Amino acid sequence: MFSQPEVVIESYINGTRKRYLNVFNYFALAITITGFFTFFFLKFYPEIFTEAMDFMNSSQQSEQQRKMFSNFMSGIFDYQSLMYFLMIPLLALISKIVFHNYKKYNYTEHAVIYLYAYSHTVVLINVIYLFCIIVYNPLLSYITLLSIPLSVLYVAYVLKRLYRLSFKKIVLKTLLFIGVGLLFYIVITIIIGIIMIIVMFLDGSFMEMVEEQRRLKGK
Repeated sequence: MFSQPEVVIESYINGTRKRYLNVFNYFALAITITGFFTFFFLKFYPEIFTEAMDFMNSSQQSEQQRKMFSNFMSGIFDYQSLMYFLMIPLLALISKIVFHNYKKYNYTEHAVIYLYAYSHTVVLINVIYLFCIIVYNPLLSYITLLSIPLSVLYVAYVLKRLYRLSFKKIVLKTLLFIGVGLLFYIVITIIIGIIMIIVMFLDGSFMEMVEEQRRLKGK
């Protein structure tokens, strides 16, 4: 998957099953490593998670808002495996849109591409995370910042190899992918925001947050 990702992916798409690790087995391996990392991270180094929460939580936020944000981040950790799984169809859809003028792969085959590529980046990044935690904690924040750009670059590399694109074309396709991805992100964020507001109204937490804001302003 480093030197010739197109060979592995196209072999699977063309029906080869025994020569390389099955795409679903690889994805399962990635999820397992992620689960182990999360357990290791929260069990033995909870202070790193706490520091990250303190850093991302603005001092201007109310206690209720900080609590909500911490619960949200904890939920991401708890359900990250499901999130990884749900990301694949979305990434495949965006990829299919971006490469609409190339008929080489159908939607299902795009999903296979991202199962392999995404699994590979997840495995690699989690191994690097674990190394940073054990060897030198401060590196973790930098690796976290670089994880998304590195993932994008690797996926671009895989697609370049699969489609035999020039450097200029893959740069343009990557920019288009990011643009379409941002559009999807905005739409999904709005939908999630609406759902969260509705849920907060129903359980009363929204009014608690409003009251907390009023109390802080009244000081």
